[in-house]
Amino acid sequence: MSKTTIIRRNPIFIVESHDFMTLAELDRSSKILAERIQKLDDGSSLLVVPLGMKVRVDYGEMEVITEKEENETVAEYGESVDEVIYGEKKPLPILSFPAVQYLYITVKELVSSSAYQAMGMRMLADHYDMPAALTYMDLSVEAEAFGAHCVYGVDEVPTIIGRMINSHDDAVALRVPEVGAGRTGLALDTVRKAQMLISDRPVIANCIGPFSLAGRLMNVNEVMVNCYTDPDAVHIVLEKATEFIIEYATALRDAGANGCIMAEPLAGLLSPDLMTEFSTNYVRRLVDALQDKHFIFIYH
Repeated sequence: MSKTTIIRRNPIFIVESHDFMTLAELDRSSKILAERIQKLDDGSSLLVVPLGMKVRVDYGEMEVITEKEENETVAEYGESVDEVIYGEKKPLPILSFPAVQYLYITVKELVSSSAYQAMGMRMLADHYDMPAALTYMDLSVEAEAFGAHCVYGVDEVPTIIGRMINSHDDAVALRVPEVGAGRTGLALDTVRKAQMLISDRPVIANCIGPFSLAGRLMNVNEVMVNCYTDPDAVHIVLEKATEFIIEYATALRDAGANGCIMAEPLAGLLSPDLMTEFSTNYVRRLVDALQDKHFIFIYH
């Protein structure tokens, strides 16, 4: 079980190592952790350091004040999922990529590093009074895991281009990937690392909805037409998409996420009847498989 060590610190320090950061990421750790300074009533400072991080202070000494087991920290400072639902109402903006401004990195660096993503989540939580800390809303992750072509810009959100499925036979042949394929493994690591850094609110993961995923695999324009011309092919893809999303969201839950926000924007273009047939029925299966009193499932 992880611990949080609370130390009294002087203003200047150097991070020497960390159990989940690369050497390149360590270069910027001083700027990142500087945001974590908490002032005490007597004017001194505390720095909350996740277990596994070694910090060398340039002058003076560090005094270990206390150590808390992770579950004790959550019990004392944490907000439960019930408090998010029934407690004081607070806005929950989906803040993700603005974290690059705090981390002094590019979007491409952010989406390629679970450590940066976890630290960005902590810094956003420090700056905004939100009821939960959210992982990154990147709707290309699941499609890329299926094999779709994803384009990365230096400061642009990753984007799926082209189409994987051109025919009914392609839909039948589509293989459901293992969880961990593409950047889904990185998303799982982000949740684990975020839980090391965040104990004052729930950590909520993100995933794409089944019809929106089908649209990225079949092409957004084509999937709308296929709902009329080849609905069976659309349902074949939706079955496989739903199977994967359930497995993926289950893995996010097992990694420590307290809930998941599912984004299903493409379904908003469907008529009510088509939405029921091609989205709502599959979303219900996700909710039935995933939501319980310990794991909240949010439709976005």
